[in-house]
Amino acid sequence: MYKLVIFDLDGTLLNTIDDIKDSINFALEKHGLPKYSIEQVKRFVGSGVKQMVERALNGLSNESSLIQTITKDFMEKYKLIQKNKTKPYPNIVETLNKIKNENIYISVLSNKPIADTKNIISYYFDNNMFDLVYGQIDGIPVKPDSALVNRIINSFFLKKEEVLFVGDSDVDMMTAKNAGIDSVFVSWGFRTYDDIKGIGVNYIITDPLELLNIVK
Repeated sequence: MYKLVIFDLDGTLLNTIDDIKDSINFALEKHGLPKYSIEQVKRFVGSGVKQMVERALNGLSNESSLIQTITKDFMEKYKLIQKNKTKPYPNIVETLNKIKNENIYISVLSNKPIADTKNIISYYFDNNMFDLVYGQIDGIPVKPDSALVNRIINSFFLKKEEVLFVGDSDVDMMTAKNAGIDSVFVSWGFRTYDDIKGIGVNYIITDPLELLNIVK
């Protein structure tokens, strides 16, 4: 049985895409640049804010000063509206509670900046829900690098075979592969099976409650 489940945040626990889309489009429009649809923005996210902005500007500009400015504008706007439309996916809270009742640790690892990750987690979930929450930290590589996964595992003094990583993207599945731990791909997030089928995953689920049978 698994003793620790590490969850991705955006597209796995929370449907954040509307607020992200509105924020990046605000920043782009401010500089006279075209806006994007939700489906397009889904392809930009997953590797951190800077990478998202670079993907949004691909073919439009590669000027570092513009990337920095739009990143700053995005972050300022997102802090203001990140709770406007965001919400947990159906059955997520029930699933988390049931996993906790099995005395299994649960953690979050996001490529959002760590302050934003903790802020949004504390808003949507009980303060005692997660045993450990990590986001992007300056000087430490983001997912799919396994540095923070390993830090989380070591915090609980667990073996890698006792850990499960749950996410919605190719980045998440590569993170689990790089860390040498089992993975679960969730179908309700920002990517499709076609995005991850070449990576290899241990489990695929269509509803959060299916996770209960896996962790047991």
